[in-house]
Amino acid sequence: MTETAAWGKAAIHIAFDAVWAAMICCGLAYAYNTRARDKRNLQRILGANRFEEPSLPDVQGWVSQAAKESHRYTFSASQRINVVFKGNRVTLFYGEFGFHAQNGGWVVRVALFALATPDQSHWMRQNKKAFALDYAGEKHCIYAVNMANLIEDLDR
Repeated sequence: MTETAAWGKAAIHIAFDAVWAAMICCGLAYAYNTRARDKRNLQRILGANRFEEPSLPDVQGWVSQAAKESHRYTFSASQRINVVFKGNRVTLFYGEFGFHAQNGGWVVRVALFALATPDQSHWMRQNKKAFALDYAGEKHCIYAVNMANLIEDLDR
């Protein structure tokens, strides 16, 4: 191999490494910004609490009941927020949602969820930008919440 070919090969490797490093940095920056945005959105929603009922123990009881009804899912609530969304009262809770993975293990995520009665569930299904059904029980349904879309339509 000539000296020129060796230098060209080295330059290609250096350029390739630089591209990988840039991609990793961009990925980390995106993950950091997304996490920071989610934290800000959660704080804005927590500050939008409009009424006291139902209380956190009530919500924890309903979430616990949903987990007992389900043989596939588990839920927990560590905080609750009662807001008005498009003129409707909505009870949100921050907590864990877990389910059995196909490999036999558990997948658990911590996020913001909405707790709905079957009557509320009808209009929540019509607001797909903000709510996505995770669990439908006899007495309560649990929806994943898209915080950015929820904030847009919160009544202040």
